[in-house]
Amino acid sequence: MYRFFTKHWEVTLVGSFNLTRPAHSGGGNVETGVLSEAPVDRRPRFWLEEIEEPPPFAQPVGEDDGVDHGFVPMLARFDWASGRAEVLWDGAGDSPRIEVYGRGVHLFEIGHLKPAVWTALSADDAVILRERLRETSFLTVVVGNQRGVVLVHETGMAHRPSILLDLTPADILRYWSMLTAGQRNVYLAQHGGALLGAGADLPVESVLVKPVDTIFDRFAGIFHGFASLGRAVRTALDEDRIEEARFRMFGAKYDSLPVLVQQVASDAAGDPLERYLMVLCAQQLTDDMRHSYPAFWESDPTGTSLLETTLAVRPALRELLVARNDAEMAEFLDWYEPRFLGKTTAVPA
Repeated sequence: MYRFFTKHWEVTLVGSFNLTRPAHSGGGNVETGVLSEAPVDRRPRFWLEEIEEPPPFAQPVGEDDGVDHGFVPMLARFDWASGRAEVLWDGAGDSPRIEVYGRGVHLFEIGHLKPAVWTALSADDAVILRERLRETSFLTVVVGNQRGVVLVHETGMAHRPSILLDLTPADILRYWSMLTAGQRNVYLAQHGGALLGAGADLPVESVLVKPVDTIFDRFAGIFHGFASLGRAVRTALDEDRIEEARFRMFGAKYDSLPVLVQQVASDAAGDPLERYLMVLCAQQLTDDMRHSYPAFWESDPTGTSLLETTLAVRPALRELLVARNDAEMAEFLDWYEPRFLGKTTAVPA
């Protein structure tokens, strides 16, 4: 926070940025801040200056003053892995009908709830809540004349979609291949123009360099990106950073493996060979994790199921590749796939 004042004005700048040399580096960054510029009747004093008189906000209050009379005894939780939403009435007796709002918009209503029992919301209401939670974790609930704010307890955060960036498969591979956290931060800052919704036009003090179509950006880049991801996941598991590994292998963030596969599957304009090779690399990494870290693999059945479901696109990509080539392509892939995935048997001498 930065504060400037004169006898006529008080200017306060509050934000997550800093005004040091890194803030003005060529890589740039995307930060937020709030600027307040207000006239004053007298020259302000330094906040750490000792005062004798009590400030206006420190006046004594009565026993009942300041009590929040808008409290509504309802709890809510949502699991991103399963998509299950539940609510619990923490009041005496059954609850009355409850109206649920998000940012002033009516979302759904909840019927009578038994006390102290978690009750699942309907599938439709769970989907509505899921979309709202991508923007805020707070809900406004109305019971009769009472209105209160409920903070939704979220679990399975590895599967919470990211609203920060929408990266292409090539972007994700380049991000994986970055060697340091600093390089990755600069890369994300350079892609700040891909922010969704409000704030998409935030300026970024850096120039995007358009990648050239070289051998690295194509096949070598694919192999290097997946090798970097595999190395990062193995290091995280070996150092007991399980959640980090889960985010990378099973999550729904912009750099998670299932997101890459989903992007490849939906990229109809992409090169069939590159799309097929990316999914094949994803299958290879998946098989290696399942074999090398069985306890980790079995610890998240929802995540593994989601990943395997996304990888089911491989036969369709293979058929597309075969259809665009001659008949020998199918024979070549029959020979190549098991060798690439390490599923060949030894040939007797």
